[in-house]
Amino acid sequence: MIAKLVFIGVHFAGLLVFVMACFGLGMIVFRRVIDALRSEHWLRFGLTVTFGLGVVILALQLFAIMGVLTVKEVITLITVGCFFAIVQWRQISLPCPSWRSLLFWEKIALLMLTAALLRTLLAPFHPSSVFDEVMYHLPHALRWKEAGRLTVNMWLRYPWFPFNYELLYSAALLIYDDIFAHLLHALAGWLCVLLIFQVCLKFTTDRVLASIAAVIWLVLTAEEFDGAYIDMGVALFVLGAAVAMWLWWESEQTQFAWIIGSFFLLGVAAGAKYQALTFIPIFVGAMLVRDRRLRVIGLALPVLMIPCLYWYARNALMTGDPFDPLGGPLFGFSDWNIGDYQYQIRDLHSHAARLPWLLWPAFIVPMLSEVWRSKRWRLAMGFGGYSILVWYVMTGGYVRYLIPALPVLSVIAARGWGWLLGTVRDDLFCDRLIFAGMNARSQLFLNDEWKSRFHRMMFFLCIIVFAGISLPSMRTSWREIAVTKAEREAYLSSHIPGYNVLTYLKRLPDVHAYQFGLEDAIYYAPQPIWGDWFGPGRYRDFCNLSAQRLAYNLTEMGLNTLIVHHARWPMITAKPEFSKYFELIIENQGVSAYRIKAR
Repeated sequence: MIAKLVFIGVHFAGLLVFVMACFGLGMIVFRRVIDALRSEHWLRFGLTVTFGLGVVILALQLFAIMGVLTVKEVITLITVGCFFAIVQWRQISLPCPSWRSLLFWEKIALLMLTAALLRTLLAPFHPSSVFDEVMYHLPHALRWKEAGRLTVNMWLRYPWFPFNYELLYSAALLIYDDIFAHLLHALAGWLCVLLIFQVCLKFTTDRVLASIAAVIWLVLTAEEFDGAYIDMGVALFVLGAAVAMWLWWESEQTQFAWIIGSFFLLGVAAGAKYQALTFIPIFVGAMLVRDRRLRVIGLALPVLMIPCLYWYARNALMTGDPFDPLGGPLFGFSDWNIGDYQYQIRDLHSHAARLPWLLWPAFIVPMLSEVWRSKRWRLAMGFGGYSILVWYVMTGGYVRYLIPALPVLSVIAARGWGWLLGTVRDDLFCDRLIFAGMNARSQLFLNDEWKSRFHRMMFFLCIIVFAGISLPSMRTSWREIAVTKAEREAYLSSHIPGYNVLTYLKRLPDVHAYQFGLEDAIYYAPQPIWGDWFGPGRYRDFCNLSAQRLAYNLTEMGLNTLIVHHARWPMITAKPEFSKYFELIIENQGVSAYRIKAR
């Protein structure tokens, strides 16, 4: 137990140092933006760290382009950020209201928020085993870490995607480990909690609704905190851009600093995932509605391009498609073909689902007359409606692709929940709901002392309920923490298909492999390793070949090893004369590795 606590503490200490560095860099680079929020301490802190995170990503991108992505450069960057944070420490003021000053239902709401946060606290600490992270997020980052520069890894899925957030994972692997990469993704989710709470508090002046908005976000993204994905990073930058845009709209005087900050964060998001490009029209539209001067446009658009231009320019020059492979139908395909594109579209629609029910009350908000009198709510509803429409049209309802818009949608939904629940103030809630139906004479006995006892009883009951909700998931996460090498090996052997086979092959010299059915284990395989549903190593180009032709084609690709997950691809080893062309090297847990015989 002590070893696990030390392990957790060391990683959280590293995360705290990283947050300090982001704060310092954000404060220095975006001082003009930050200075406008001197009285909004928590919102100021969250935006500063978000800006700083974007600056770190941009710096890592430059390091990787220049071929100097090394431990020295990363540590220097973090040190500089921490130095500026220490210099600015007097400006870090994070006041908290006293517990006694909170109303009863505010305490319950904050307790609910704490329980939701605790469920995510230990989720990042298991070894990397989540599907997409071990398939391509971490393998790309690992390759850049080993090369010290950006490389195009054609054997991995989506080699031409924009990879801003994966650069953070390269830095994590350089100076820490894959657990710290998990924490960097979780950090984006936790920063979203802070910004959602503060934005909803400013919109509604109600801590209960602010807590509900943050809880909606945490509940809908709970499964994202345990891996090195990118969706919560994109959500953080889109949210930060939206907050900066809103603050620009509400400023009495046009402040160019806000629009620069907004479009910078939007550019970081666009450099992390193609999906973020869909938000650019609404941000540009909001800017033009407020100010159509060429000076504003001339400042905003170049700032938008700085964090993401490299990825799109590289793709356009090297493949002819700036959005490779998604622009294939328009610009022509390079590594993908029309079959890959159609398969991707079918895969998206196969994950279609209804809008999560926690967001349904958001549709009530546009029907509230007082909301339309508020400029901030009109902006939020415009963003929310646009996001849902684009999400549904482009993905058919794939819920994970809604994550970048979830922070704003959570704020809107919280307002709808507030309307459904009626007033949530302490005394009104009790009088109208708890004691409804009692006549005036009987309510004379309900003095303040009785209400105080009732509140204490409800409070402890809520503690028990929320603990019952959060503790099981925390217990599961605690058990999955692997501190020692033996614990890590045992965990990965049980969670990664073919892990023992792959680690054995990594110890052999000169292994160049093709795999069938192990795309969810790529991070632990010898690199390069070909084989996927998409791209030049697509399964359908090889699975129906005869054993002789399969061996010949793999050899022509410069490969000497074949790895097969038998349960997923039983027909591969059932080919006639398979043993004539492939020699078994090792077999374990239903996965076999074969050496291609020389002919």
